[in-house]
Formats: sequence, structure tokens, C-alpha cells
Amino acid sequence: MLVVPARFNGPPRSANGGYVASRVASYVGVTSADETAPHGVEPRAVTVVLRSPVPLDTALDVTVDGADVTVELDGVRLAEARPGDLDTDPLEPVSYADAAAARERFAGRVRHPMPTCFGCGPARGEGDGLRIAPGAVGECRVATSWLPDESLLPDGDESGAIPAEFAWTVLDCTAGWAWDFGAEAALLGTVTGIVDEAPYAGDKCVAVAGVLGREGRKVRTASTLYDSDGRVLGRAQSVWVVVEPGRFAATA
Repeated sequence: MLVVPARFNGPPRSANGGYVASRVASYVGVTSADETAPHGVEPRAVTVVLRSPVPLDTALDVTVDGADVTVELDGVRLAEARPGDLDTDPLEPVSYADAAAARERFAGRVRHPMPTCFGCGPARGEGDGLRIAPGAVGECRVATSWLPDESLLPDGDESGAIPAEFAWTVLDCTAGWAWDFGAEAALLGTVTGIVDEAPYAGDKCVAVAGVLGREGRKVRTASTLYDSDGRVLGRAQSVWVVVEPGRFAATA
């Protein structure tokens, strides 16, 4: 069973794509749907396909068949996951100072199709949402600084290691602003991601994303998360589907 708490929304009443993709990916290779993938397991790239918006605070059925995972609600498939491969190199890093400066160019402060998004919503308060703010650092290329805080740690966890789902959220939301997301809002369709190392609370992290290509309503992106020493913490490649603005009202 999988439940996405209401805190972790993208659109107002459905899950943030990166967050839920990571939660679904965590079941790949687990022998029983009653288990959860523990921290410290060998990282692997996983491909997640989101077929429908995932509702919040709702018990979802998870089926694990070898390395293949499906998530359903009342017999309707919402998501699936399987081992995947990343076929691009990490994006060129940006310094923390430059990424912090790019936040001032975040277009979402002026026009955001879902301002309460857990990852990049400007309406979320400190210690509630991640409040990342990707700003332009080149053509179809954005960066943001990210300072993960202790509110992201599980209760009683004193290790400081931030769970992988939040790194996936940063990779996801940063990529979403690599084009004019305010004018052409999109939903995450497919993402292949990996988090090699956990960020730690208080780390000065940087996320960089860019557009790889576009075919009609589909936008392909890549994103990379670095720590303050320039080490790659995680990477993702995604396919987004541009939707009509009214679609969010229907799926929220």
C-alpha cells in the first residue's frame, strides 16, 4: 500500500510528480509490497511512468512482480516502474553563488500554474515546501540553490540524510522550469532517475536542468543535483506533456 500525504502535492489535490515517482521507484526490486526499500540500498536508475494524477491521502494498491511495479486505485493503473538507464552525462555544474543568484530570475513568482506545489510553489512557507526557484542560466537552461532542512527528516532520524524522494522532487521541479512553464504548463509523464548519494540537512546543494528536445506537446529534459563540493548526488531524464491550463482544475 502506498499513501502520498497531502503535504506533497503538485497540483492542489494530486501528488507532486517527482515525489510520487521516487516513492514508486523505491519498490523496484523489493520482494514484497509490504516492504519498503531501506536507505543504503545500492542505487539504481529506475524508470517511472505516471499514467494519471495520483490522489493524496489515499491508499493505493502496489503490486511488485520481480523488478516491475504497478500502482492502482480501484483497478485503474496510475503508475508503473521498472529498472531504467540514463543515456546522458551529468549537466555542467553551476556554482552555489550563481545558482542562488538565478533564484531572483524565477519566473514562477510572477506566473505559476500551481503556486502551492510542494517543490517549487512560491505560496509554500519555509519549512513546509521546498521552495526551490529555478532561474535562467542560459538558453533553455536553469539552476537553483537548495538548502534542505531538518523538516524533511523522518521523526526520530538524527542522521541528517535527506530521503531520496526529496532529491527526486528537486530534480523534477527544476526540470519543469527549463522552458516557459508558466505559459506552457505540463504534467510529468515519464522520468528515469537515480539518487547516488543522499544530501544532508544544511548542505548547500545546486540543481541544474535543461531541455533536450521537443516533439509536439512532449518536452524532454535532463536535470542534475550537486552538493557544495560539486559531487553529483542525483540525475534524472524526463518526458513532460504540455496540457491546457484548465486541465489543472480538472486534475487538481
